[in-house]
Amino acid sequence: MKLKLTTMKEMSKSAATDLELVKAIQSEDRFVSEKAFNKLYKKYHDSMLFHFKKFIKDEEVAKELVLEAFMKVSTNLEKFNEETAVFSTWLFKLTQNLFIDRMRKKKEDVIHL
Repeated sequence: MKLKLTTMKEMSKSAATDLELVKAIQSEDRFVSEKAFNKLYKKYHDSMLFHFKKFIKDEEVAKELVLEAFMKVSTNLEKFNEETAVFSTWLFKLTQNLFIDRMRKKKEDVIHL
């Protein structure tokens, strides 16, 4: 079952703000786009870092994963579908997948040694 968000009224204020920022990031104006991306980064950085640190005790690795997650956001934002998820859900799913990929790679590295 997919969630369908058809109007801004159905979203929380935070989700509506995120959607406005996503649309600004996708704008042609580079200044507007970068400013919006920085706002999303600041909004979610600490919660993503906390999320990664629950599973990875090395804070530097957790910080690397946060940066990697935001790089993925910047390259995959066109895949975000506002009709099926709010931005924060999409972001944390991306974060979860990044963590899983990192663990798979780590496991492969151990097997090859």
